[in-house]
Amino acid sequence: MSEDLEKIKEKIGVYQLDKETREKLFKEFQKSGGRVLSERELMRQKLKQKLNSEEVPPRVRRNVTTVKQQKVEQSATIKPTQLSQKQFKGDFVQKAREESVNITFLDRVKVYLDAYFSNLIKLFSGNLKTKFIEETAKTLKEALVDLRLVSYIMTSKDTNITNAVKRTLNQIHPFAFEVLYRLSEIYREDVFNKLERLYKIEIQTKEGINPREVKEELSYIFKKLLMLYPFRETAKVFVQAAVKSISQYLQKSEVTNVSSLFIRSWNFVFGYYFDRIYRVISLIIGKELPLTSGYLMKFLGVTEEDYIGYLTEKKGIAEIVEEKKEEKKEAQEQAKEKKEDILEESLELINSIRIREIQKIIRNQEFEVEENDKVFILEAIIEFFERHIFPVLFSRAKYSVVFDGSRTLDIKKSFEDVYVNVVSLREKMNDYYKVVLDCKAIESDPMVPVARKASLLNNRNIERSRLSYEIRKSAVEIFGRMKNLLEIVLSDYKTEQKILINPQEEIEFKKVPLKDIEEEKNIFEGEKVIDALVKIHKFLNGLIFLLTDGDLGGANTKLEKPVYLKEF
Repeated sequence: MSEDLEKIKEKIGVYQLDKETREKLFKEFQKSGGRVLSERELMRQKLKQKLNSEEVPPRVRRNVTTVKQQKVEQSATIKPTQLSQKQFKGDFVQKAREESVNITFLDRVKVYLDAYFSNLIKLFSGNLKTKFIEETAKTLKEALVDLRLVSYIMTSKDTNITNAVKRTLNQIHPFAFEVLYRLSEIYREDVFNKLERLYKIEIQTKEGINPREVKEELSYIFKKLLMLYPFRETAKVFVQAAVKSISQYLQKSEVTNVSSLFIRSWNFVFGYYFDRIYRVISLIIGKELPLTSGYLMKFLGVTEEDYIGYLTEKKGIAEIVEEKKEEKKEAQEQAKEKKEDILEESLELINSIRIREIQKIIRNQEFEVEENDKVFILEAIIEFFERHIFPVLFSRAKYSVVFDGSRTLDIKKSFEDVYVNVVSLREKMNDYYKVVLDCKAIESDPMVPVARKASLLNNRNIERSRLSYEIRKSAVEIFGRMKNLLEIVLSDYKTEQKILINPQEEIEFKKVPLKDIEEEKNIFEGEKVIDALVKIHKFLNGLIFLLTDGDLGGANTKLEKPVYLKEF
């Protein structure tokens, strides 16, 4: 124990002081209630503190919240009533005053031991423990990414949703919308990239990380959380009210998911993690300061723009901008015309397929199925897709793997995962054709009584209709997912150009000459990759339209009156 004590003294700089100063500090330490403990007493205190921490929720720091604010927050958790700006202003929503802080040797000892007994640092080195690094680099990151998603849904995803949220939250508190908006600003990719890198090193070395090595990163995170701290309880009310106001725009499951996602992440951040990072920041500073301390704000680099209320009062972020009806109507008409133009180009490409010629090739003459059967038409279109579009989308276009800060995006693998479902779709088509054959067999069987034949045909036709609908519905889901992936590629090409590697490369297919066989030429031969992908996107748009609102939609199994498909 004496050797351990010597190491601690050396670590915190006792021997750098003269003898008289050391004796004076020791007397002050004893006068303030400090005492030297034996190793057994230290272990007993540590065990007692651990048991208390398991039974009691994380402690609330001194000088953090006034009694008046606590009452307001408790009432706010009950119901989102209209509250005044003054009630929710909080202790440090306003600018903190400048102050000078005297950091003594005893202050440093106190925060050092506090961090150690909180299981945040190693005793002799003072390096951060692996658990805290992991909590920050992984668990906190996941929580902040989830909060960013919640913020995006309610403040940025759609104008109608955003306006609905603003109307509701403005009645509760002037800064409520800004609080939700600020959730998207906490996560910063470069900060967590460094923390993840250090965490991987720590896993290998087990040496720990000196808190000062990550001072900037931890200060940034703590600053963002500190600005939201006065709303740690009321934010739950804000989200509850916001979700309720946009429930008409979301599915029932989505409403539940958004609420649970927020509560889980928010509880981790402010119910557990905030207290731990506060102790580490105090260790770096050398003293535990009140959260309203001007010295703390200066240390964190807090500016006017960081305070909750700045975006509302200076930028007008919570204002609801109502569009003029005429301008809105004109914009909707323009969007409709643009959509019709795109649809016309998409259907023009599909009508150039020569569906009936493909139908003659993919089904032999012994099997008779009507050319206007919707599943048969869809099969011909899929055959065209596999001959001409599949090779371009999966082999001629080259994609790089991109990490967007929250997940790895591998477009090629994603395309392949979606395409696997096309195989299952073809199996369903074979089951459908078996039902069609059964219907023809029953119709042509002279030995089956008329009444029995009608009953059998009715059952088989019901099964045929069900399978036809399921096949076309599955096709919409499959090609819809491909369309969404392709839109990511095309959108990236217009902005960052990280995904598509060879946009300007000309498409070329090596021909293998076979005797007496004329090989079909790919329709995209000689075109640039990016131009082909634009056309493929239009093709997918047109196909999805046909399967939903166009000729191949609906409950009927056959195409009776074609509107968009010219060949029928």
